[in-house]
Amino acid sequence: INGIPVKAVRSCVCEPTLNMTIEYFLQADTAFLSLETTGPVRVEMKGIVKRPDGKTEPFTYIYQFLTFDPTPTIDEDVFQVPQGVICNTSIYYHQLPNILPQFTTHGEIINTRNHRLSVFNVLFDWQEKLMRLEFYPEVHGNSSDRSIRMITDYRLGIQYNLDNNFRPCLIKSSYTSLADLEKLSWSYVLHVDDIYSLMTLNTAMFNYKGKLNVRGLTVDVWGRKSTIAGGITINREYYFLKTLHTAVPIGIFQKAFKLPKNNNDDDDDDDDGTVELINESWIHLYGYVQGHVHLDNFNIESCFHLRERFYINFQLEDKFDIYIKGYESLIFPSLRNSLARAANVSSVRISNMQIGRLSSDLMVVQFTLLDAPSIPGK
Repeated sequence: INGIPVKAVRSCVCEPTLNMTIEYFLQADTAFLSLETTGPVRVEMKGIVKRPDGKTEPFTYIYQFLTFDPTPTIDEDVFQVPQGVICNTSIYYHQLPNILPQFTTHGEIINTRNHRLSVFNVLFDWQEKLMRLEFYPEVHGNSSDRSIRMITDYRLGIQYNLDNNFRPCLIKSSYTSLADLEKLSWSYVLHVDDIYSLMTLNTAMFNYKGKLNVRGLTVDVWGRKSTIAGGITINREYYFLKTLHTAVPIGIFQKAFKLPKNNNDDDDDDDDGTVELINESWIHLYGYVQGHVHLDNFNIESCFHLRERFYINFQLEDKFDIYIKGYESLIFPSLRNSLARAANVSSVRISNMQIGRLSSDLMVVQFTLLDAPSIPGK
């Protein structure tokens, strides 16, 4: 529903003058969403009511639930449906919305040219320059052999391709990842690049293009042009939903063009035949959660052979009024990043964190520091 996976819960009402079913569509639980984040997306009420004259009459009511900042707007143009057209005549610059430094989100990619559907889960940590991606192209087709499960360390330019379909983990430079994908279809490469682009939102230059209505939400629209290998020019529109202190990305519209060789014309209008439109897609983002539910999502231990490990006991002086249990506490990613900065290593190398209590104001942190990977040329 509206690009959001849901589960249905149904109840019934039986009265002398009313027979009715009420069906609640709740955002589906996933490994990336806690129970606290699950909410209603739609409620449908269907039934038959008995009127005073004895006749019966069917009825249906549908309620849609949306989450947005209820700030009133004077500009009625914001309620126009977006056309998805990139304009080069824009516009004026605004400061990019303040994006949370660490978040998890789901995504659904709809290719408007062939109507194929792809899905992904992605975890970002801008402060530590880390990203975990699980990408499943063409979910209705036979694409299991092309699925991607990887962790990228942008600080060191290293990519860890995790075990997938019984293939061993591979460690390689992240700067060649898109080139490696070029043996696949261009839409596949572009969709991975769409996801990568979310990692650089706070460093790129954007045009502010105004407000639009996307999936029933009033959003700010930002435009950006970029290029990738193979002479591909990509125009993207990013849709941000404003909250009280930050902004939530809820979608991307992408058009990719291929310019003919020796053609320096920057005009992206392909009506004259000089520009080839090779891809057009909507990317819906949903299930946005601050932080990461499980620290193990950035576990790269499977990429290393068994080696000697050294353990460090780390004492932190502070008072805690609750006992820390498992990975549910936000202290895990924060403490992990602090340890990594103190050791001057990437936080992806901090593994197997365990926290125990010594006394009412002391706790012990035990972790594994993985060896630095060895990559030719780095």
